[in-house]
Amino acid sequence: MENDPRLPAGYAVVREGGTVLVLREGHAGPLAAAGVADPEAAAAAAGGEARTFQGRGKPVSFPVPGSPGLRVVARRYLHGGLLRGLTGGLFPGAGRFLRELRLLDDLRREGAPVPEPLGIVVRPAGAGVARGWLLTREVPGCEDLRSLLLRLPPGDPARRSALREAGRAVRAIHDAGILHADLHVKNLLLPLAGGPATVLDLDGAERVEGGLSREQRAVQILRLDRSLVKLGAKSGAPVPRTDRRRLVRAWLGGDRLPREESLRWRRRQRAELARHRLLW
Repeated sequence: MENDPRLPAGYAVVREGGTVLVLREGHAGPLAAAGVADPEAAAAAAGGEARTFQGRGKPVSFPVPGSPGLRVVARRYLHGGLLRGLTGGLFPGAGRFLRELRLLDDLRREGAPVPEPLGIVVRPAGAGVARGWLLTREVPGCEDLRSLLLRLPPGDPARRSALREAGRAVRAIHDAGILHADLHVKNLLLPLAGGPATVLDLDGAERVEGGLSREQRAVQILRLDRSLVKLGAKSGAPVPRTDRRRLVRAWLGGDRLPREESLRWRRRQRAELARHRLLW
């Protein structure tokens, strides 16, 4: 793996038994010593200092001894949909893990609102397949947009601000040419004290050469809007249309859609919501 062209610059390859660690230089020693080769065991050893988050892969976080203020989040790679039941967390080699690491590293260097990557864990499982974990620096004092919307009532200034920041963050990754594979309310992280949002989980995301088309951008933001509607339907606390529009307006920035295009997307969204509600 040391000579793999997909390996980002500035990362070291460390081997622990059969497990391969690709770790950011400068943190490689402390991360390896913290036990990231087995993230679940490291979190268990951290006891009350560890955290477990909701979401695919059940991410865990724990402090890195010897690196004050540094906490690592380890998210296990899992297939979605039908493949999850068939193959679970087994992948053909480390290609998928390296792609996300490299994408995050590139975006972070460009100033995009994504987590700081620290590395990946690759554990061969025989027959050319492997399990993997992504390692990122924990963003302190944050909660996802889903939790925030359930906690703060409509009209709360912090809620309005969070929705605007979420829209701006999505616009930023779209402007960077990123087509997110799973854009929803749990993949947007907001500081409790207010401020810019962070876009999570770029597993499966791709960078579109030449930038995203208007169609691709619209499909993405409509999917995020549906997740707001679904949150309200599932929680019994509907997200007001004003909140949904606030996020979309922030995403649009200074852009304005022609009236006919706007009406077309509204009709499409109504049809999509009607179809998806049957599955909720």
